[in-house]
Amino acid sequence: MALTDALRNGWHPITAHLMTCFGQRDALAARWHADVDALAPVGEVLDADLAAHLGDAFELCVLADLAGIPPHAGFFNALDPGIAAGFLGRAGFEPAAAQETDPVRVPAAQGIRWRKKRDRALLTSEETDEFLERAWVLISLLDSYRYQAWDLDEDSLRRHLTTLHGALGPGRAGGGYLRPLWEAYLERGRRRLQSLGAMAVAEPEFIPGWARGDLILGTTLIDIKTGWYVTDQLDYCLNQLLGYVLLDHSGKYTIDQIGIYLARYAATITWSLSALLPELSGQPSADLGQLREDFAEVCQPSIDEHLTWLQAKQPASQPREP
Repeated sequence: MALTDALRNGWHPITAHLMTCFGQRDALAARWHADVDALAPVGEVLDADLAAHLGDAFELCVLADLAGIPPHAGFFNALDPGIAAGFLGRAGFEPAAAQETDPVRVPAAQGIRWRKKRDRALLTSEETDEFLERAWVLISLLDSYRYQAWDLDEDSLRRHLTTLHGALGPGRAGGGYLRPLWEAYLERGRRRLQSLGAMAVAEPEFIPGWARGDLILGTTLIDIKTGWYVTDQLDYCLNQLLGYVLLDHSGKYTIDQIGIYLARYAATITWSLSALLPELSGQPSADLGQLREDFAEVCQPSIDEHLTWLQAKQPASQPREP
């Protein structure tokens, strides 16, 4: 059970702890409803499985758009370079010289590297469709990669992913689901996210295998939500973001603000931690260090249980980095 699974259970000790420590939420909830209730959503209502796939695919598109290096480095290393290029090229990446050390190799064995172009051309409508369709298919490959990377060597894994890619087809329906959210992001959402700062970290890991965020822009931790019914999700969203902040024991990520990007509304709502923690805790000077210690103690049994489960699955060779 990862952190997000625990937080979906209102009776779980982790959820109960956060609701107790940060229980003064009425004023914040009123502001949240004032901000969100008047917004008009875009896109179709999907069933649970399609909605989850949509969320992962949209997040991949945003990370690739905002990041200076491709997200999911191990995954793109494992792909056939032609498949990787079909998506990364449309996200503004280009092959870089072999001596350059910053970008990610795709794959390392062939010495292909990727960097963001300085001048990125706008995609045509057809290219945008291809970009979104490829993102939809890549999420299915990413899911398979995460399972198969435990058991297959590099060549076998690449062959497996290539075969699966051919079997999945072009993903046109999925691209159609993504298109309204992506157009809203380009028209209204992207500029606000970029104003928070350059991409500092894509998918920051607070506890490996147990707690992973979406992205950090500057010093703002952002979670991307693609659901329709967000007005009643404030507690879960806050608990998720606050949980990540409290798990950053050493302050490695220097987070001083948290926020949510509501993809259906192309809206970003942020809160400064210096104001938020005292408001929610009812303590004028909330001790972040102590809050982190207390939260770590509550989380440790769940972390131990999850890591034991992972170790039972793991073969002698380590899996590739996702």
